[in-house]
Amino acid sequence: MTASPPRVVVAGIGNLMRGDDGVGPVVATRLAPALPASVRTLVGLGDPLELIEVWDGAELAIVVDAVVSGAPPGTIHVLDADEPLPSMFRRLSTHLFSVAQVIELGRVMERTADRVVVIGVEAASMDQDQIGLTPQIDAAAREVVSIVTAMVDDHLSHDVGAVGNA
Repeated sequence: MTASPPRVVVAGIGNLMRGDDGVGPVVATRLAPALPASVRTLVGLGDPLELIEVWDGAELAIVVDAVVSGAPPGTIHVLDADEPLPSMFRRLSTHLFSVAQVIELGRVMERTADRVVVIGVEAASMDQDQIGLTPQIDAAAREVVSIVTAMVDDHLSHDVGAVGNA
């Protein structure tokens, strides 16, 4: 018997050894104890292609990653992936495949979540040998934790309410 997919998946993409590129794993680590056990939390996916396996069949997938678009460091971009993602999510950066490419591949393969939300945090520094987030990005990470918690709570409570009202 195959296990059913999780309803909600939260994935933090990035590398903790590259400064602010570690914002995704930091957010996912902070979220894990705060979210219900039914939410699958993935910390530190180095290869975004892994997303295709973990979000296949989920209702909601939230992906957190560092971005560089020219906006001020710490800017938080929240995008629904129903629309094509801006070019900042198409860059290869520190990953072989970008988040946008993985979303498109998942769609072509018909292996994606019903809804995918990408949260990009504008990085200040992604130096190769810098461990830890810069103070600005750490503050943004705390805000992203609140945003994701509210999104997950809203999704789960909306579904419970819909079932109760049926």
